[in-house]
Amino acid sequence: MEKKESSFKGYFFCVFVLSLMLCSTIAFGATIHVPADYKTIQEAIDGAFDGDTVLVADGKYTGSGNKNLDFNGKELTVQSENGPKQCIIDCESDGRGFYFHTGELQDARVSGFTITNGRVKDKGGGIYCGNSSPTITNCIIINNTAVSSSNNSQGGGIYLGTAGSSTITNCVIARNTSNYQGGGIYTYNARPTITNCTITRNVAVDGGGIYVRYKPVPTLTNCILYGNTPNQVVKESVNTNSPKIIFSIVEGGYSGWGNINVDPLFIGSGDFYHLTKKSPAINAGISREAPKIDIDGDPRPKGKRIDIGADEYVGN
Repeated sequence: MEKKESSFKGYFFCVFVLSLMLCSTIAFGATIHVPADYKTIQEAIDGAFDGDTVLVADGKYTGSGNKNLDFNGKELTVQSENGPKQCIIDCESDGRGFYFHTGELQDARVSGFTITNGRVKDKGGGIYCGNSSPTITNCIIINNTAVSSSNNSQGGGIYLGTAGSSTITNCVIARNTSNYQGGGIYTYNARPTITNCTITRNVAVDGGGIYVRYKPVPTLTNCILYGNTPNQVVKESVNTNSPKIIFSIVEGGYSGWGNINVDPLFIGSGDFYHLTKKSPAINAGISREAPKIDIDGDPRPKGKRIDIGADEYVGN
């Protein structure tokens, strides 16, 4: 009798332990390494499940399987091990970095990449988001192009399409080009939340920094829009609401709580987002709902208030 009782106890203990392990796996997901587990980022995404993390080692990633990256509706995280300066997706002027188009929600996350040399013939040279709402953090989206001969190229850096409510935080969107609208960002009937981003040196025929079409419209907080050509922010028509911009540096000025029209005083000489000691962006932002770290992983705020832009000034 004692042996039977002992066996039952052992059985239920094993079931309990297995249940805990299963719950832990479901709650936290697996970590898949690139290139250790899969050679390309897309192979890792294809092999992952909702809740998993695809962790990408330092290096430059090129070629098929490392661009036009498609989550296929999965809610997972793709992130670099050590930030955007160490992990580069180079599209080699053929395709874009990420392609969201299958209803992904905010648990579909991209973090810590430089996305560069994207080139497409329509929308979203660096990242395309249509009918989806991914979370994009700590990325440098630079030198991407949307180009077309029929005036439908939009969003040299990022295209945000219908019904999307993406979250974009601590990103640098710079030196992107559209030969029509939205050099840095183009939004079409989308409601993105853009926080502590630096949008600079982008070029388009109209809306060099950000071009907004129809409503709803984006909300920008603690952002820098400076040095874009020919203008910083454009809303298409009277049928388009004005984007809400607060506590931001906007060249030429923009109506909104805490906004200022000043030179952000970047370091320069190729460094177009780190702040100098005298930058007016320092201590000029609002901490409410702001990120706890900056694009470099430095804690926010360093001073009395959070800094505007992707960089938190910490000295030198």
